[in-house]
Amino acid sequence: MAHEAPTVPYKANADRRHRIPKQRHRVTNWPSYEASLRARGSLTVWFTAAAIAA
Repeated sequence: MAHEAPTVPYKANADRRHRIPKQRHRVTNWPSYEASLRARGSLTVWFTAAAIAA
C-alpha cells in the first residue's frame, strides 16, 4: 500500500516535529539556571604567544 500525502499540508511532517524533550526536573535555583543558559553560548579562545607574534 502506497503512502498517500495528507490532505492538510501542515501535517505532512507532523511525525518529525516536536523533538525537544520535556524537562525532567523542576528548577529550584533560578539564578543559577538562568546564568547557565546565558553561559551556554559563550566561547573562550586562547592564543599562544607565538600565534600573537605571527
